[in-house]
Amino acid sequence: EYLEEVLNELKMTKDELAGRMGRHVAELSAIFNGDKAITSDIAMLLEKSTGISAHIWLGLEFEYRRVKGENDEA
Repeated sequence: EYLEEVLNELKMTKDELAGRMGRHVAELSAIFNGDKAITSDIAMLLEKSTGISAHIWLGLEFEYRRVKGENDEA
């Protein structure tokens, strides 16, 4: 959700972000859907593309997976 908010604030499309990152749109869609994790490499590319620090992206990813795991166990 935060990634979508950032793109809206930057007035950037998912296609544009994918191009800036040198990644396929399908890979980014998987990240947006929570099917693919934000790795350290992806976090660095997001930092370069959005100006938001890689450690923020990694922290958000960690928290998302932690909460998701708790919900999956319920």
